[in-house]
Amino acid sequence: MDASTDEFHLVRGSKISSLASKVQELASDDVVFVGRARLLATAGSMPPITAILREIDNTVLDRKLSFQVGDVSFAVIAAGRRLQGFVELPEGTKDADKFLNQVLSEEDPDVMNAATNMIMQYRTAEAKVTVQSEPARRLGKGSDAGMSVNGLVRVWNVDMDAKSAPPVERFLAQSVEHLVSSLYVVNGQAVEMSDNAVLLQSVWENQVPAFLEKYKKTNPHPGAPALMCFEHPQDETGALALAISGEEIAIMSYKPETIGQLLEYWQSVTS
Repeated sequence: MDASTDEFHLVRGSKISSLASKVQELASDDVVFVGRARLLATAGSMPPITAILREIDNTVLDRKLSFQVGDVSFAVIAAGRRLQGFVELPEGTKDADKFLNQVLSEEDPDVMNAATNMIMQYRTAEAKVTVQSEPARRLGKGSDAGMSVNGLVRVWNVDMDAKSAPPVERFLAQSVEHLVSSLYVVNGQAVEMSDNAVLLQSVWENQVPAFLEKYKKTNPHPGAPALMCFEHPQDETGALALAISGEEIAIMSYKPETIGQLLEYWQSVTS
C-alpha cells in the first residue's frame, strides 16, 4: 500500500468516525426537535453564532443547513466541517449581492466582509436556534473549499465555549421585580438568597426534600425544566413557586397578579 492509499484510508476513517459521532448524537435523548427542525440552543443558553459554528463543525457530508435564529432564517452550504457560503438570506440583508451563493474565502475580502457584517448580529443576541439539514451540492468548483470553522472563529472572534447562566438563574434575574423573595439552590446547596428569604429557607429545609423525593418517583424526567406555582399564599405577601432544571432549584414567593409574566419569562429561558 503506497502513501497516497494510506492517506485516503486515514481521511476516510476520520469521516466515518465523525459520522458515527453524529449518528450517536442524533440518537441521544438530549436531542430535541421543534417540528421538523432540531433545536441547537435555547434563548440565552449560548450566543447563536456559537451554536451555528458548532453545527457546521459537526457537518462532514455536503449539506444545506437552514438555520432559524429567533424569527430570522437563513441557509448555508457546509461540507467537510467547513462553511462554503450562504444560499438563502433574510429579506433586506445589506450587501446580499456581494456574498449570496459565493464561496467564502479570505482571499476575497469583499465577500468575507459582507458575510461578516451579516453574521455579527448573532454574536451577542439571545435567541432560540434551530436547524434543518438536507443533502446539497457544493458551491463553486471542487477546489472551492470555503472557510474552516477554526478560520471563522478567528475572523469572527467567536468563543466556541461560550455559555450563559443556566435557566433557573436567568429566570430569577428576569423575574426579580415580580418576586417578594427567592432562594437559589444548586446541587443541594443554597448559593444565593434575597434578604427577606428566612421563610423560604425554612421551606427548603423542612418541606422541599420530601416533596422532591415524591416528585422524582412520579415524574419520568425529574430533571427536566419545570415551574410549579402553588395557589395558596406562602404568607400575607405572596404565593409560593418552585422552579427546577437539572441540579438547579429556586424557591420563590411571588406576587400572584404577575403569574402571567413569570410564565412568559420561564418559557423564554427553557424553550
